[in-house]
Amino acid sequence: MLAVLALLAGCIAAPTEPVRHYRLGIAKIGETYHVFVPQCPGEKVADLQAGDEQTWWRAAGPRSVTGPGEFLTLGVDDPFAEVVVRAGSNPALPTPPARLSVRAFFVGLNGETKSLIEKFDTGAVPAQPAGTDPQTARYAVRGDDEPVTADEIRRSAGCPLGSSPGTGPVPGQQPASAIAKDAADRVKRSLLDPAGVAGLGPWTLYSPYTEDVASHVCRNSTAMGAVSSAYGQQRTWHDKTRSAEQFAGAFGAIPAADAVAQVDAALTCTGYDYLYAYRDIRRMPLPRLPRVDRQLMFCALRDGSAHVCTVLLARGDMLTRLLTVGKTRQAAVGLAEEIAPQAADRLAAGTA
Repeated sequence: MLAVLALLAGCIAAPTEPVRHYRLGIAKIGETYHVFVPQCPGEKVADLQAGDEQTWWRAAGPRSVTGPGEFLTLGVDDPFAEVVVRAGSNPALPTPPARLSVRAFFVGLNGETKSLIEKFDTGAVPAQPAGTDPQTARYAVRGDDEPVTADEIRRSAGCPLGSSPGTGPVPGQQPASAIAKDAADRVKRSLLDPAGVAGLGPWTLYSPYTEDVASHVCRNSTAMGAVSSAYGQQRTWHDKTRSAEQFAGAFGAIPAADAVAQVDAALTCTGYDYLYAYRDIRRMPLPRLPRVDRQLMFCALRDGSAHVCTVLLARGDMLTRLLTVGKTRQAAVGLAEEIAPQAADRLAAGTA
């Protein structure tokens, strides 16, 4: 029996939906390893890596708005925008290890994230002739003695047949035809210096790829009519008492200013729960920033202790969201006011 260990599983789901039974399949076609990563509508792979204690190969980011897809080949970079570790470039792991760990990181339209890690004994992975179509291949999966088809894997994930990414419109998802071809590059230009801002040091140097609505305040989501960004990336910084996060993404089906306006209209509650408990929500004044089409700032008390401020800036088809955290509201506001002009300048560079 194939030795497979799942460390974390589950399809992205709304808070009211049950977690689905999620599995990743692997097959050897010719001399390459292929993985089938089922995704329900609105989901996409943002990061895929393979190795053991060392990384053999890692790639990230969408090359297209619809994402890398469900059928992926380990070591093949083409479906991704960024190669973090090129296959064979790590001297400590020049070839796939006998005990192969595969990790997939997913995002949904409302910024939901899910990580799946599975380990495979490569000697037991079913080998199929070179040229076999990955869509008709049979895959080894956790919990099955015999290899199964991609449709069987997708069915176990709770995604109905025919509902895989790209098979139809998804509410809140922008059509690929609406997004500018250079949007992904301009999102990168909109990001602040990864080395540090406002005296804060980097929390994560690697910029994760994600998709998200402009803000989740008052439970704003695609279900409320919000539109999700494309080619989103984020960076984070911190020190002992403060932290900051920047998210940047592209629009096209609507101007980025309309996404901010939608949040402005949703900002009617005094508290809501989304990952944390947010209370005492207040709109805050922010000095008018040049070259910005629309701006919005509000602050809240998070989990009864941390003060969080959100700044939304829109210019053309680009959106920047800043989140600043401090021990007091004054600290969070001050950090937001310090970073916002820098973010506005970067936003202008991303729309030049």
